[in-house]
Amino acid sequence: MLSWLILSMIACNGGNDKEGKPDKDTSVDTPPITTDTGPTVNPSTVELGGRCPLANAWGGFTVVSTSELALATGAVIDGVLPLSVLEEVGAEGDCVLLRQNNPFCNPACAANETCDFDGNCLPYPLEQDLGTVTIDGLSEPVEMTPTPPGFSYFFIGLDNPPASAGDLVTLEATGGATIDPFTLYGVGSTPLELDGEMWVVDRDIDTVVNWNPPDDGARSWVHILITIDLHGLTPVQVECDFADTGQGIVPGALLNQFIDFGVTGIPTGKITRWTVDSTVQGDACIDFSVAATHNPEVDVIGFTPCHEDEDCPPGETCNQPFEICE
Repeated sequence: MLSWLILSMIACNGGNDKEGKPDKDTSVDTPPITTDTGPTVNPSTVELGGRCPLANAWGGFTVVSTSELALATGAVIDGVLPLSVLEEVGAEGDCVLLRQNNPFCNPACAANETCDFDGNCLPYPLEQDLGTVTIDGLSEPVEMTPTPPGFSYFFIGLDNPPASAGDLVTLEATGGATIDPFTLYGVGSTPLELDGEMWVVDRDIDTVVNWNPPDDGARSWVHILITIDLHGLTPVQVECDFADTGQGIVPGALLNQFIDFGVTGIPTGKITRWTVDSTVQGDACIDFSVAATHNPEVDVIGFTPCHEDEDCPPGETCNQPFEICE
């Protein structure tokens, strides 16, 4: 915690005068000094709730380090944005294909509304004021209040990495109008390093992802995200959750389906080593991650992204709206 109470009282004992007669008794009964602030939370055994399901994810907080910087950030809205609820359209091994669908309402919703998948207009979810958010267990204490004009939280310029491997990280929020106070936990992880900065996506061939193994006893998992259809009408992405062993495999059979959904724009990749905790209050789920991330390049065999014709192989031109050579 960022604040604590230290109780200290000093007893003053009387002395003797020159003739050996004691002064009047000025001693006081002093209660025992205590610094007990409750049960100790053990980072090796603390229960971590994992990520919120998309269907009731209202947002959350993260402490994240990249190769350039480390920061704490977060926001919690007052509902679920329908567009963010992705549909699972394939699965293989540790990986799934998730498709973004676009809800449709007729007549169109007002500017302060959003459309759900039943064709109904709903109030657009807005960021909530959760009061003061503190994070303890980093190399420096963090205290955040909302940043106007909304209620986003930021703390930039943390040490990188912000937490030592195996250290307990504790987030506390004082709560707001619809969210009660809550506490979430994370555990610092070994800094993430990649073996190679390019992921190759090809039909029938497994994509093997390698990274440095963590220290013994690590609580972390590794999550990867690959997108290759940035401009598609219903873009699909690959997400995988791997045990943090130093290697994960995206099955070639799943990549076949992935490519068949479409390839447009500049492919992107992201790998994250993290611990994630979450809490549920009614319909709301809020999570907290302590993470390290990298963004490797992605090469989809047989497809060339582009901005201009000069980016394309001989005989092909750039379809600029879709940023792909044809």
